[in-house]
Amino acid sequence: FGSSKQSAVVENTEIMGTENNLYFTFGGAQTIARVSKYEISKPGDTIDFVFIPSRIHFFDKQTEKSLF
Repeated sequence: FGSSKQSAVVENTEIMGTENNLYFTFGGAQTIARVSKYEISKPGDTIDFVFIPSRIHFFDKQTEKSLF
């Protein structure tokens, strides 16, 4: 992933207290972005984002264990 801005449509949200999780599909994969509690997005909203490689986590679909 480069540092260019990407866009996606929010499919679901989860309020976690001090943070919110935004669920969306990107590149054919289910993706979750952890954002500030002040980022108020709802399903159907289009969000813009940039991947930060050092902050990305990948999980095994079967075991749900972190790959790295």
